[in-house]
Amino acid sequence: KFGEGFTVLINDVDQRDARVAALCESLEAAVRLPVNANAYLTAGGKQGFEAHFDAMDVIVVQLEGEKDWQLYEPFLPLPDAERKFAPSAALLHATPTVPVTLRPGDVLVLPRGVPHEAASQNSSAHSMHVTLGVLRKDATWAGVVHAVIDACARTRGVEAARCPAAARREVGGTDART
Repeated sequence: KFGEGFTVLINDVDQRDARVAALCESLEAAVRLPVNANAYLTAGGKQGFEAHFDAMDVIVVQLEGEKDWQLYEPFLPLPDAERKFAPSAALLHATPTVPVTLRPGDVLVLPRGVPHEAASQNSSAHSMHVTLGVLRKDATWAGVVHAVIDACARTRGVEAARCPAAARREVGGTDART
């Protein structure tokens, strides 16, 4: 299937390779947000995934081969992981693109929500890149509220009394006003 155009995706490369783990840890220290890494191996002359956007900021590091990227204007402002959207071919065709070719050692930063697609350039050579995902979920207001509720749930005993009333109801606590 690989030669037919399928891309091999290796999730959580940062859990499998110490060098990638160190890179993620350095980036985490700089941005103060969690970072993960996935690797993508695409057969020569093939496109791995259709146009899509990520709900996180991504940093693409090209390792082997060359890959042609098409970047589109965002359709949705700052989408989150729960918002699924696949742009139609007609919408993509009507949208201006920015073409970018990555070669080994090149880096591309894609902010959250930027639609993109990529294809391995040379029909006789594969292409491999690593994507570092900056997991911003907790850097949104919704993420902060969820983190507070999660923290309350972990400390249900004496500490739960300090949680807001709505959070106590959410985690099964009592509220003196109800």
